[in-house]
Amino acid sequence: SNELISSQASASWKASRPAHARLILNGAVGDDLVSNLARLPQVDGLGGFMQTSARWRLAPDADWKECVIIAIEDYRDQRYDLISLVAGQWPGSKSIAVEFNHAAPYGVPEVGGTIYVEFGKRVEALTLNGTVRDPWQAPPPFVQSPAFYVTRDVMEHLTGSRDFNQLRFTVPHYGQAEVKAAATTVEAKLNRAGSGVA
Repeated sequence: SNELISSQASASWKASRPAHARLILNGAVGDDLVSNLARLPQVDGLGGFMQTSARWRLAPDADWKECVIIAIEDYRDQRYDLISLVAGQWPGSKSIAVEFNHAAPYGVPEVGGTIYVEFGKRVEALTLNGTVRDPWQAPPPFVQSPAFYVTRDVMEHLTGSRDFNQLRFTVPHYGQAEVKAAATTVEAKLNRAGSGVA
């Protein structure tokens, strides 16, 4: 059983096209800097994504609960750490998706239901229109709150920013030394731009 699970997990991980490295930033970076970093010869490709903590609830009078909100460049044109659509549709202008391993354990409504998301002083009612599988999200009990997925436009509406606070990239020829060298180069460029790596 262990061998079967291990081989299936390995095959699933490889099928997600995992990035060779992820960098969590001290600040946020925009599209222009991400495009410039993607052209570095040390990297084979580089993309940004956003992740922030927020709160959610099922109804206007329900208790708030913690959650994570994630936005990527384009759900329909992914290159690394592929998030797959399990049911429903991708997030849209007034909708949100949830990691399917988190839906039932955290009492997230079925597709078509509504949830309320709070960030700062802004509260937004969003339709849950899909469930997704994110290879980087562990199921409960290894995580304590659900992960929700929105577009960059919705993230900007909630947080006031559409810039990226994490980067991921691959290198032309994988090896630990090559990844570390590329990360050092990317970090140096970020430092000069005023956004260091945490």
